[in-house]
Amino acid sequence: MKKIIFLLIIFFLLPITPKAIELPIKVSAKGVALYDLTHDQFIYSKNLDQQFELASLTKMYTEYLTVINNLNLKKKVKITRDSFYRLDAFTKIGLKEGEVLTLNELLYASNLNSGADASQALAYGTTKNVKDFVLLMNETVKGMGLYNTHFETTYGGSNNDTSTPREVVYFLKEALQNKEFERIFNGKYLRLSNGLEAINYTRAIASFYGYDPDLIKGNKSGYTDDAGMLLASTATINDVDYILVVFKSKVLHIPNERWHIKDTYDIYNYIKDKNYEERTLIEKGTYLETIPVENSTISEYILNSDEELTLILNDEEYENVTYDYHIIDKISNKTKQGSSLGHIDIYVGDELIYTYKLELKDYIFDKKQEAKTKAYIFIILFICLIGLFLFNLKNKI
Repeated sequence: MKKIIFLLIIFFLLPITPKAIELPIKVSAKGVALYDLTHDQFIYSKNLDQQFELASLTKMYTEYLTVINNLNLKKKVKITRDSFYRLDAFTKIGLKEGEVLTLNELLYASNLNSGADASQALAYGTTKNVKDFVLLMNETVKGMGLYNTHFETTYGGSNNDTSTPREVVYFLKEALQNKEFERIFNGKYLRLSNGLEAINYTRAIASFYGYDPDLIKGNKSGYTDDAGMLLASTATINDVDYILVVFKSKVLHIPNERWHIKDTYDIYNYIKDKNYEERTLIEKGTYLETIPVENSTISEYILNSDEELTLILNDEEYENVTYDYHIIDKISNKTKQGSSLGHIDIYVGDELIYTYKLELKDYIFDKKQEAKTKAYIFIILFICLIGLFLFNLKNKI
């Protein structure tokens, strides 16, 4: 009985989603999250839940808040002196006081050029002041369940603009469902009405160093001395959509500041080169175990899998899949439908990647209940026969 209670407790505590495997390749980044958006699962990770400084990745959140709080992105915003407040040490696209630009132009300038002046202008164009906008940023991410994400600026100028690799992925997973945000995130180039050019420099640097710029669909980069190099990106490889975030990649000086790009391409190319496929690990109806049953009309219960389990794995990982069964020794007539019968831990090598939960799908009768059920059936049949006899007798009369 104690073992059954223990398994019930474990049943509710164990994860039900695939766990990301530690990266099989070396990268300079201190934090990594690779997410399979098509099949809704993490593939690889490194310090998945550690908090890191966001630096200019903060601008993604500013852009998203702008998009969802403004129905018309052609709305014009006048650039004021406040848009440049305390931005001397940060990247700017070069806006000038008195210029008038649309929100759409400012969104491109913020995302592609990482212009802090554009990010500040977006805040003033949405809530009239930065304080209220930052408050809205924090309220929004909390509403998304991102409790380890926090902002103090609109552009990543504070060491307290922070998040985790997992939560950045979760943010992008939701934000990219907004078509306007997706359009900005996937942007490549826009000439602004004031003559300035918004250019996707990540693609340009990738191309300069021999990487395929078209491998990445959308991206936002970031950098400070403390945060290191960062890059959030999306890609489609072998018809599978991915989100990849790298935090705190190695920092060198221009023109060699490319380690966030190198880390990103090394991971994507690893995925591309390996034969990643959707693998069936447990088929529906697979026989798992025969469990003895006490005080019941049956002496044993045949446990089969009630649903199919598939995960995205490469050939090498699939060959190293192992199963660790944790199934209870016995059940009885007191075991209710829906009760936990244990679980199966699924590993790739030493890494736990999934916990497949098992539960009782059928009703277990005890012997007394069987006798009572038979008696009830007999009584019902007897009453039906008497009723039929009386009905026929009445018709004859």
